[in-house]
Amino acid sequence: MDNNKRTNDNHTAAARFDGYLAFLSPLDVSTDKESPLTISMIQQEELAYRQYHNHEFCWFELKDTIPDTPFRFVMETKERYLWILIQRAGNGSIELSPLLTVENGIVYCYHTPTPRKTVSLDAGKNWCFMAGIAENQWADLTDEYPLLQPLHVPIDHEAAQTGSLLGWMNLQTKLMDTLDALSRFEFRPFSLSFRLSTWNLRLFNLVFKELKMANEVQEDIPAALHRKATRYIEEHFRDEDISVQTVAEAVHVSVRTLYHCFEDKRFSVIFMLYWTTTP
Repeated sequence: MDNNKRTNDNHTAAARFDGYLAFLSPLDVSTDKESPLTISMIQQEELAYRQYHNHEFCWFELKDTIPDTPFRFVMETKERYLWILIQRAGNGSIELSPLLTVENGIVYCYHTPTPRKTVSLDAGKNWCFMAGIAENQWADLTDEYPLLQPLHVPIDHEAAQTGSLLGWMNLQTKLMDTLDALSRFEFRPFSLSFRLSTWNLRLFNLVFKELKMANEVQEDIPAALHRKATRYIEEHFRDEDISVQTVAEAVHVSVRTLYHCFEDKRFSVIFMLYWTTTP
């Protein structure tokens, strides 16, 4: 790539990136060939993202708007990693088996034993934050957090090729506060790695103690979203600007996902809004 073009692209990305890892410099993929994490954008135009790593952990954040069609990129690691994915906005999927559908407002914990995994994001606003834990830390991690014991269970060849979801949780206020603390970080070449590793302890304590089992995802997420949306409508029905869009934004899901969680309920979200807002 032409050096002037790369510099201009990096300056553009820096100007528009305002995520939690904004204190990091724009990426130059030609540097740090020994990085345990490599991001490969499949489309020609790259989205705005940041990444950082040390010997035990990786951090990755993408915050951008995808114009028209879904976007795919590949994450490649040099060894097995356990990932915490915090989906702040947008929806998508990750190449696990079965395919992991990612929805905003949800935190996922999964591992990807193979070097390459494809991540797909729907068009629209997207914001995902990921913290990866290298396999050399798993033994101590599972001793401290019993819910992660499945990491010790031998897996067959097929599972080893696909990875698996360990658990999930709703995005909570305490977790949001922990993420906001990253916004106050500054880049310091010596101490940053230590400070981020210490910050991880706060993240782990919140996530690993609240994770629900993976097999509860399909049945619990729609029910939890329905309760959350219903409660929001009941508390905000007097707001002049309340609408399906504002309710969806309040519970951190897309309008389509909001409609879906009301499908098998007695009242639709439209009926709920009409019934509560009509004098």
